[in-house]
Amino acid sequence: MPTGEAAAMAEGQDPRGRSKPSSPRHIPVIAVVAEDQETQGVFKPMDPNHVIKLLEENDKGDLEEKQLQSVKKLVQCYQNGFPLRDLAQIFKIMNLCAEKIKTQHQFVKPVYNILKLCSLPFLKKKVSDEITYAEDTANSIASLGDLMKIPSSELRIQICKCIVNFYHAEPPKKHIPGYQQASSSYKAKMAEVGGLAKTMVQSMALLENQLIEKLWVLKVLQHLSTSEVNCALMVKAQAASEICVHLNDPDPSGQLLFRSSEILWNLLEKSPKEEIIQQLSTLECLMTLKEVFKNLFMRGFSHYDRQLRNDILVITTIIAQNQGAPMIECGFTRDLILFTTFNEVKSQNPLVKGLKLSNSYEDFELKKLLFNIIVILCKDLPTVQLLIDGKVVLALLTYVKKPEKHKVMEWSAAQYEELQLHAIATLSSVAPLLIEEYLSCQGNARVLAFLEWCESEDPFFSHGNSFHGTSGRGNKFAQMRYTLRLLRAMVHLENETVNADLCEKGTIQQLIDTKKPLFTSFQEEQKTTPLPANCPSIAVMDVAENIRAKIYAVLGKLDFENLPGLSAEDFVTLCIIHRYLDFKIGEIWNEIYEEIKLENLRPVTSDKRILETITTASENIGKMVASLQSEMIESQVRHDVQNEQKVYTKIQTSHKQRELANKSWENFLARTSNAKTLKKAKRLQEKAIESSKYNERPQNAVSHPTVIKGLNTTVPSGRVVTVESTPVRLLGGPLADTDIALKKLPVRGGALQRVKAVKTVDEAKKSIPT
Repeated sequence: MPTGEAAAMAEGQDPRGRSKPSSPRHIPVIAVVAEDQETQGVFKPMDPNHVIKLLEENDKGDLEEKQLQSVKKLVQCYQNGFPLRDLAQIFKIMNLCAEKIKTQHQFVKPVYNILKLCSLPFLKKKVSDEITYAEDTANSIASLGDLMKIPSSELRIQICKCIVNFYHAEPPKKHIPGYQQASSSYKAKMAEVGGLAKTMVQSMALLENQLIEKLWVLKVLQHLSTSEVNCALMVKAQAASEICVHLNDPDPSGQLLFRSSEILWNLLEKSPKEEIIQQLSTLECLMTLKEVFKNLFMRGFSHYDRQLRNDILVITTIIAQNQGAPMIECGFTRDLILFTTFNEVKSQNPLVKGLKLSNSYEDFELKKLLFNIIVILCKDLPTVQLLIDGKVVLALLTYVKKPEKHKVMEWSAAQYEELQLHAIATLSSVAPLLIEEYLSCQGNARVLAFLEWCESEDPFFSHGNSFHGTSGRGNKFAQMRYTLRLLRAMVHLENETVNADLCEKGTIQQLIDTKKPLFTSFQEEQKTTPLPANCPSIAVMDVAENIRAKIYAVLGKLDFENLPGLSAEDFVTLCIIHRYLDFKIGEIWNEIYEEIKLENLRPVTSDKRILETITTASENIGKMVASLQSEMIESQVRHDVQNEQKVYTKIQTSHKQRELANKSWENFLARTSNAKTLKKAKRLQEKAIESSKYNERPQNAVSHPTVIKGLNTTVPSGRVVTVESTPVRLLGGPLADTDIALKKLPVRGGALQRVKAVKTVDEAKKSIPT
């Protein structure tokens, strides 16, 4: 009878609600079972302390059999799970059995059975048991790692299964009255408190050649590494380097590489990244990663292999951020550069011979990851030579071109667009380091041609995917943005060769624009919005916002043509000011056209034709001004070149005169110091004199000798003596007689000689006898 009905009948009521007349009745006796009695039906009476005492004895001869039987009964008693209150004693029993395995192999099975029961949820009698017995539980679970030292494959695997079940708890075999299952995360939390992760990492050193046990330990670490606390413990035990060096160990199942990479991922995400990078930045770890990546790149064709390959590359990218990592020394950098460029630049390297990337998602991600790691590697200057050898700039420049129609491509349109943007972004980091390669590949010409396509009206539907394609759906804004960033990176170098090449290619004229010559950043931020006819637009308000209109008015009064003292750069600016009014009118008409499009209005044919004519005329004025500016700049350049040439000519003439003077002096020294040279010079002089005479002497001609005989001088001499100056003593000073022209000085050959008296002409005549 249900208890409710019994209670109702005891009170003299019909169970259906009707009252019954009181009468003598028999009240049934209901047996009440005590809780301890009910529990004893599940947990048979067993004293763990008795088992412990028995295991600690060593004297009796038949003791081993009794010990094994007592442990067997213990296992049967707790076949539905271990209560938290008995957990410390049970694990002590298991540890005592484990110690005996060294000499008594029969104790392997008892330990195995106890470990098997540890896979079941722990049981608590009270809610507070989880807190009360937390320390005992943590110490007990921590001892599982120490049991890995037992050289038994069976026990090691069971220990790993037991720990894995912490995260996938099995339901209890039977409901136990008076007990309830501990929370599902209780074992995992106690494993963190006890430091189980550290001992499990250390146990890997015992499993060098045991592949199956190693895979189970990796599975355990894979589960443990989902916790930040466990990851911190694993890092202290050098888990990253210990796992990484064994990535390439033989494993037909492929689980070792998968689980190891998953653990490394968790460690990087849930523990200090710098510590993990430092552990992985050893030559041995990088050599292992290189071999694993090469094998997956060349021989991995399944979806799983490609995913794993990309994971390894991401881990490598994180390590490469440490410039102290021996990426170059282990040869990983060279291989990564080869894998980045082999699709664009044909290579005869056997590593990539016959390889080809597909347009699968994994290969597409691989290509982007390779571009990304190139950006990181180029920050290490010793990598520059490897980038040159790998022709990285040439490979990246193959993407700097407009899409070709009717061409079969290995990537889809959306994929190619994203790779194109990524390649241009990569060039912004790589090209400034490889200026010579950039120029030899006609980098500026390619970039400017691509920029011209970005500005053109060619139909192009951009997908605008990924980070690089932001705000680029349906237009070429993303391509233009990254192209300009590349040009800015090159100009920022202030390299004369690069800047001269850009100027020769017409960069200035291409960047000036002609559609919106007065467009300001303020107008770009405000955007064009439809406004009522009585409200001034942004282009009209711009006239009052800045002083350009006032400058135009002042210069208009001064006349734009005849302004002295201006340089060529000033005249270039003056061209824009001169056409300010025309540009402003065109800007307002463009604004009107944009408002019409925003309001989804379509003008009639005649109005549309007029709008297009006005817009075209405004653009033509801009082109004309740009052309005039180019002419001015070219004229200034030519003028500067001419002035420079004049200076060079003057310097050259000066050097030539100096050379002639030096040569003349050398010849003079040679004649004065060497008699043979003097004679030779004299013969040449005489020959020149004879050759200048007439061959046939005219009649009645008087012949005068040109050479004075008997001279001992070393220079050519004649009958005329040139006196450069007259000594003051002969002139008598500034106040002397001015009639000096009438005085006659005797000449005795050679230098002037002092005479005692000087007679005038008249005195001389008087002294001559008639």
